[in-house]
Amino acid sequence: MCQIPNTFSLLADHFESVTATDRTDFGIDDWRQTLRAVNNGGSLKDALRIVTATLPELEPTELSVATTLLADGSRHEPWRLPFGTHGILDFYLDHLIRRQTESAWTSDILRLVGNTCADLDVNRERVIAKLDFDALIDRLRCDEQVDLAIVVLNNLCSEYEPGEETARSHQLFPAIIHMLGRNTFNPGLFDQICDLLDSSSISFNPILCPDNAIAILCTASRTPDLEVGNQISLGTAIVALLKHKHFQNLAIMQDDLISILDLIVFSYTQGPVNVTESGKLIDMSVVHKKQETEDEELLSNMRQSLSSSLWDLSSLPEFATKYLFSPHCNSDCLTAMLLWLQTSEPQMQLCACYIFRNLAASDKACSMLVQESKIHTPLVNILESSSDLPVLGEALRLLRNLALPTENKRLIGSGTAIDSVTRCWSRLSSPTLHQAAVGLFRMLMRGCPSNIVHFLGLHSARDVFATSTDGSLFRLWSLYKSSTDPAIKVEVARTVVEIWRTAHKDVPESVSGITEGTIEQARRMHANIAEPVVVMIVESNNASLVTEGWFGLTLMASSKDGSGIVSEALSAQNAWDMLVRTVSGQEVGLENRANSRLLLDKLRKHNPANRPSLSILKTIF
Repeated sequence: MCQIPNTFSLLADHFESVTATDRTDFGIDDWRQTLRAVNNGGSLKDALRIVTATLPELEPTELSVATTLLADGSRHEPWRLPFGTHGILDFYLDHLIRRQTESAWTSDILRLVGNTCADLDVNRERVIAKLDFDALIDRLRCDEQVDLAIVVLNNLCSEYEPGEETARSHQLFPAIIHMLGRNTFNPGLFDQICDLLDSSSISFNPILCPDNAIAILCTASRTPDLEVGNQISLGTAIVALLKHKHFQNLAIMQDDLISILDLIVFSYTQGPVNVTESGKLIDMSVVHKKQETEDEELLSNMRQSLSSSLWDLSSLPEFATKYLFSPHCNSDCLTAMLLWLQTSEPQMQLCACYIFRNLAASDKACSMLVQESKIHTPLVNILESSSDLPVLGEALRLLRNLALPTENKRLIGSGTAIDSVTRCWSRLSSPTLHQAAVGLFRMLMRGCPSNIVHFLGLHSARDVFATSTDGSLFRLWSLYKSSTDPAIKVEVARTVVEIWRTAHKDVPESVSGITEGTIEQARRMHANIAEPVVVMIVESNNASLVTEGWFGLTLMASSKDGSGIVSEALSAQNAWDMLVRTVSGQEVGLENRANSRLLLDKLRKHNPANRPSLSILKTIF
């Protein structure tokens, strides 16, 4: 049982000098004895009635002494509710309303208000109804009272929604950040500060926050031995700031990105990052200091939220200007992002992919990232070594964006990218990743004959590797035959069309045998490379895909061998009738009719002996 403080005995002594000992208007015969009896089980209610009646009569200096004694007494938990019920709390709230001066906000009044509100909603309600919240929040700017103000605000708001709402409406969040920037508070109160940040970050006016708010929060979050929960609170506050356009612009202008990146790294290491130079490369090792399971989950969620904020931030045109196109761009951020692609931490890799995918929004940006920064190298390494499906998906999507410029296609495909992409089809079991990988593969083939040569494993245009059952074409065909996903089958078909489209453009003579090499390899695998295209035409309800398919078959039939495989595929898929309807105009689409007529001419030219298949076409001539 806690010891009862001698507050009322001391008040009796103090009041003796200012109050007549024989006063009877209290309705009590001996008021001094009543006060002194509290410690021995006397009536607290009567004692409080005496105090409440006496306080208004005291001179300022006398009131100050009484307030100190009552503030000390408010620390005694059993007295907190009676202090509110019997008028002590209301007296001081009314006193603050009457005075409305800086001097009225004494530390003792703050202590009394804060203590009487601790875990007592009824007293909190009294305070919220009367207290000037702006004046209370202003105490955070006073070095002598900042610690008391933190405690009072926390006692008013902690797990009490009306208090939290009131604090938010009076802009507590900006005030807390200003206070963190001044850094004059007791570090032992950091838990309470972060609780206030959590409850106030839901709604605030960003203009009232200091311009360097993100830097302030990042600095605070790297405090040594900071509790994980407090790191989460500070990270959440940064996310709240970055939801506002005002702070998105400031973050770009002030180079806050590198501080946020450091914060994410700190969430793993809980200490400095190891960065060392190795020749011309920078090797960064992130030592993940494992936390308790619950804390790890919280940190992971924080990193995900920060990454989402950086995704939004990096989508702004000003971001690319600042970090990519400006003559004075901050290369440290770009270097850090490239390093993140090389770490073993999936969330860091994902964050880097998000940012780079937004940066890769133009041919100019893509060219710079590939040709100058060599970003494709770590991305291809991810395809070869990572087993994290979200990371692989983002790497594939980013590479597809980067592969849009023609020169980038060649640079990306000149290394191990093509082999790595095609191995994803057998290494991974995710249909979503299969489709993304085929989409990237098709992009690498488009308009880039050298990549097609690489894909086929050709030493020269007419020199095919003897072992075709381990090549990229074999993997493509295996994916097509094993997949049950129509979207993947369509992507394979479009890839085949892309190979023939590229091969029939004005290409160097050294790759003029691309199509023959493709057909020859397919035959060695007992595969008909035209089959995916014919199936796409027959089964697709998408008019543009049907048009693309007829166009592809027309290109494939340009040679004798190509005409043969097209004829075989049409027969195997019972597609001759569809060709007849298209040529005769029964199928919709003038472009389809033109392509199918041209296809028919090529089939008749290169395969005049194939009477069984061509006899069906006599009716339309």
